[in-house]
Amino acid sequence: MKRVFVALLLTLVFAVACDNGSSVGDGLLTITSKTQIICESEGGVGQIEYTLEGATDVQNIKAVTEAEWIENIEVGATISYNVLENSSEEPRTAKLVVSYGKQTVDITIYQKGYVPAYQLHFEAGTFNASYYGKVGSTGFNFPVVLSDIGVPSPVNQFYGSKQYYLDLYSDVGYGFRTDVVPLPDGVYTYDHQSKGLPGTFASKFSSYVEVSESGNIIEYRIIDGTVTVENGSIEALVCLENGDWHYITYEGELVTGYEYQANITPPYSLFNEDYDFNITNGYIRCYYRGDFYGLGYDVWYISMIESKSNFSGLYLMFEILVDKSRGGYKENAYLGEYKVCKSFDGELDSFIPGRLRDASIPVNTWAMRCKDGMTLGDWGGPIADGVISFTEEDGDYVVTFDCKDDAGHAVKGTFKGILGEHMNQSPELDVDDDDIAPANL
Repeated sequence: MKRVFVALLLTLVFAVACDNGSSVGDGLLTITSKTQIICESEGGVGQIEYTLEGATDVQNIKAVTEAEWIENIEVGATISYNVLENSSEEPRTAKLVVSYGKQTVDITIYQKGYVPAYQLHFEAGTFNASYYGKVGSTGFNFPVVLSDIGVPSPVNQFYGSKQYYLDLYSDVGYGFRTDVVPLPDGVYTYDHQSKGLPGTFASKFSSYVEVSESGNIIEYRIIDGTVTVENGSIEALVCLENGDWHYITYEGELVTGYEYQANITPPYSLFNEDYDFNITNGYIRCYYRGDFYGLGYDVWYISMIESKSNFSGLYLMFEILVDKSRGGYKENAYLGEYKVCKSFDGELDSFIPGRLRDASIPVNTWAMRCKDGMTLGDWGGPIADGVISFTEEDGDYVVTFDCKDDAGHAVKGTFKGILGEHMNQSPELDVDDDDIAPANL
C-alpha cells in the first residue's frame, strides 16, 4: 500500500511541476518569419522565427518534414534546420510542417538547383512588368521584361537593346489592381506546356530578343530554366533554343505597373464634355472568367460595338463582379444592376472602374470609339463612377449607363442590341486557346 501511495504522490508532484497554468496547445503559435524560404544550391543552416502567446510549453511545438534533404530540425528559441547541398540542376521544394496542439503552419522551402556552365551573364539595367490576374490560367500572371536599356515601344525603339521576356505565374494575386503591385517572391520553373500553373513561367511567351542598331530583331525562344525572385532581386538561368545558357540578374524595386514605372497619372479621359448616346441595333458579347481576380466573385466581361459589320462606332466594355451562386457559366447570369466598385477587395454586384494597363491598354470599364476593328486613341475615357444596368427585353439586350469618367464628365445612354457571343474564359473550366478574347475588344 505504501508503494502505491508513493507512486501516486510522485505522479501528483510531476503533474503539479509541469503545470504552467495552461493545457497543451492553449497558446497562440505565430510564425513571424517568412513561410516561403529560398535556399541556395549549396545548402546550409536555416531558421524559422515564431512567437507563442499565452503559454510557455515550447517543448510541445513540433516541426517535421518528409524531405530527406532537410535534417537536424530543432525547436528552441527559433526552429533551426539544415539543408543539404543540391547537386542537381533541378530546383526542389519541400514542406516543413510546424505544429502546436491543433494549430499547424506549412513552411515551403525552395532550394535552387546547381548552376551549370553558362555562356552569358547578363546584368539587367531595367525592369518592367504587368499584373494580369488569371488569364485562362490557375496562377496569377506577371509578364516580366528585363533589359539592358529599356523595352521597345512606339515612342522609343531602343535600338541596340536586349530583352528577356519571362511569363511568370504565381499563387499570389492582387485583385484587379494594375499599379504599385510587388512582384511575388518565389521560384518559377519552366513550363513547356504553358499551363499557367503557380510557380512556373510559360514557354509560350518567354523569349530572348536582340534589337540591332539598325532595328533588325532576332528572337530566340527560351526552352528551359528557372527564375528566382527574392528580396528585390531576380536571378534567372535560362536555356535558349540555340543551346546557350544565359544567367540573368537584376537588383532594384520590383513593382509592376507601367503607369507607376512611367509616372503616368490620371485622369486618363479624353472627353472634354458630357457624352450621351442611344444605340438601337448594336452587338453584345459576354465572356465568363470565373474567379479571375481571386476575390471570391465570378467575373463577367461584357463588350459592345455599335456596328459589327465593320467593327466601328461606339465601343463600350465593362467588367462586373457577381455572386458565384448565380451558377457560373450560365446564360443571363450577368443580368442586373451594378454600382461602381470602390474596394480592391471587390464588392458584390459592382463594376470595376476603368484603368490603363501597361500605360496604354484600356481595361475593365471604358467608353471608346472603333474604326475597322481598331480603337481610336483620340476619344473616350475610363468609367470611374455611377451605375450600369443590364437587362433583357423581348429577346434584345439593353445596357444602360448612368456614369462619370475619371475627369467627372457624365457618360450616359442606352445601348440595345443582340447577344451575339457567350463564351467561357474561366481557368476553373476547360478553356481552349481559341476561346481567349482580345484584351480590349
